[in-house]
Amino acid sequence: FPGLTTSVCNLRPTSRGSVTLTGADPTTAPPMINPNYLFTPEDRQIAADSLRLSRRIMESPAMAKYTPVEHFPGSQYHTDEQLAEQAGAIASSIFHPVGTCRFGTAESGAVCDGRLRVHG
Repeated sequence: FPGLTTSVCNLRPTSRGSVTLTGADPTTAPPMINPNYLFTPEDRQIAADSLRLSRRIMESPAMAKYTPVEHFPGSQYHTDEQLAEQAGAIASSIFHPVGTCRFGTAESGAVCDGRLRVHG
């Protein structure tokens, strides 16, 4: 059927995930990855607000000729809590998960120095 997809991406999430070794030899034991998406109230609010913004765009006069119909998450969801929960249910990672680490001195709490050498 004809359709279109709106997509949003929180480029500055406050939720933090983890990668944990599951065995002594990382070449034979796969890591346990917990992305921990939408864990913080800030990220949940951004998700809810983003769905509302997507709805406003799709309801705008400029989009009327395309007669958009919301399939996901569904127009029956309205509260912040409902929208954040549904965002988690339909969300996916884009491209590939990545991480960042703080650069600087070990005393500052940084993980790596300016030449990417790990402290410790």
